[in-house]
Amino acid sequence: ADDPRLEIAATVLGADVAFFLHGGCALLDGEGEHLVRTMPPLHQSVVVVKPPVGVPTAAAYAAFDEAPVPVDPVLLRAVEDAPDAAAVPLVNNLAPAAEALVPELAEVRAWALAQPGARDVLLCGSGAATFAVMDGFDAAVRAAAEAQRRGWWARATTFSGVRAALLPS
Repeated sequence: ADDPRLEIAATVLGADVAFFLHGGCALLDGEGEHLVRTMPPLHQSVVVVKPPVGVPTAAAYAAFDEAPVPVDPVLLRAVEDAPDAAAVPLVNNLAPAAEALVPELAEVRAWALAQPGARDVLLCGSGAATFAVMDGFDAAVRAAAEAQRRGWWARATTFSGVRAALLPS
């Protein structure tokens, strides 16, 4: 794990991939390759849901470039000033472009928002996974089970990485 070649290989896969070798919660800049600072992580339950469709990353960014959605400067300042992950406002300005390419992503988001105990719901990167911060691990497990019944891949876990639930299909 300490071999610097591993970090170089991860960066070749994607600008922000090296971060995931270490994990935690951090504010990154650039394309995700510049560490600005780390912060205490969020200790909440979460469900991750992915429909059986993908989003071509290049197409999502091209669609974004055609109709860019800037992030509100107030939100950016709130992210920069957040003392910990719990205070970070969740926003993904690439989501509208991804949802325009793959409308099922909007369906997953709407479904996740309607789940009992769901609070914050956000598309992960350019998609196709969506996560929902839940009011407890039991709510996350119930949402994951319901998502699987709908034919979507789903897992209940926590941001802290302490526990994950693999539910039978």
